[in-house]
Amino acid sequence: MLVEICILALITALWWLRGILQECNQPTVPELFYKKESPLHDHVVQNTPILKKRFVPPLLWGRFGHWQTLAYGILGNRKSKRWLPKGTRTSLLCKDGATITYDVFEPLAPHTSKEDLTFLVCPGIANSSESVYIRSFVLYAQNSGYRCVVLNHLGVVPDVKLTAPRLFTYGGTAEYASMVDDVLAKYSGTTAIAVGFSMGANVVSCYLSESAEIQKRFLCGISVCQGYDIIRSRPLLLQWQQLRRAYMFSMTRNMKKLFARHRDILFSDDMMKTHPKINMDAVFQATCLEQIDEHFTRFVLGYENLDKMYQDLSCSGKLHMINIPMVFINALDDPIVPPNLLDFVKDHTSNHETSMLVVTRHGGHLGFLEGDSLLMPNPVSWLSRFVVEYSDAVFGRSQIRNSEYPAAGN
Repeated sequence: MLVEICILALITALWWLRGILQECNQPTVPELFYKKESPLHDHVVQNTPILKKRFVPPLLWGRFGHWQTLAYGILGNRKSKRWLPKGTRTSLLCKDGATITYDVFEPLAPHTSKEDLTFLVCPGIANSSESVYIRSFVLYAQNSGYRCVVLNHLGVVPDVKLTAPRLFTYGGTAEYASMVDDVLAKYSGTTAIAVGFSMGANVVSCYLSESAEIQKRFLCGISVCQGYDIIRSRPLLLQWQQLRRAYMFSMTRNMKKLFARHRDILFSDDMMKTHPKINMDAVFQATCLEQIDEHFTRFVLGYENLDKMYQDLSCSGKLHMINIPMVFINALDDPIVPPNLLDFVKDHTSNHETSMLVVTRHGGHLGFLEGDSLLMPNPVSWLSRFVVEYSDAVFGRSQIRNSEYPAAGN
């Protein structure tokens, strides 16, 4: 028995080593997609040093998308105290009675420009300002001179009760819009930057596409690890390739925990009378998010079928309406967003004046941990550094333009 175990361990180690040493798995410089001969993009590329350097992840695990994706959860306890920025929570009451909360984290150092800049952050599905990857990004941004304002998705923060019978949705922009309105009223002189992670990136993209007036309130937008088209991603998330089905099951389990926590209001007598087709038992028996949407979400949002709902909630048909600087970031080894979902955004950014796509070979889903070592990553992720460098570059260009054309604005 011991011999068999040793042989199995040796085979596993050789397979692992083969994966590490494969030419297709070596660290590379990020691949960029944007419309050529663009003054904006020329300036951004020239003034974003991280785009010219190889993204080098830790050797033993960082070149595998699954480990990059899971790393924050594994390292969370180790970082929880050291990476715990302190913020101030604000609550807003919406017209439908829903209570929205967001956290404000003030800068810990002045920005190099001495100006006031604010990241307005929309986290991923079932995430909040308390999520580890959000905390790590916030702390680095604070030390780089940025204020961070983070939306807490409805129903996610344990000590904030639902006051209306609804949770967040994939492309619902109402909560993010309320946060933006409130923050920009309080910090009227700040320069705002919209940042979205995963599902939150879809929300931010949909929000910015709503009107030119909204876009005028922002310097730029940043989208991280989104899938762009829910209809196209639906069947892919149900496949076992790259263990996507397992990730889907995990996300569904987390959503069912939220439904269980808020069962009294989401499935109240009044709610069931208003929406009699909601099937509570089917929601709690769901093994994928699509089943939850089929038996709950579409009725709350007033849709006859999921295709129409997913079409309306996806940003894929709306990106062409965003005309401020916008950058999209994805990793080729993202187990949740496979490379074929990037075809659309590659085409979009290659033909759009103000949009850019940055694709890294490694990074997984919301990981992007780097470090030229065998095991331990650097304290700050590649993603956090990129978001700050990109924002600095776009802001620097806006300052140059303002000095040249003071009457034209940004």
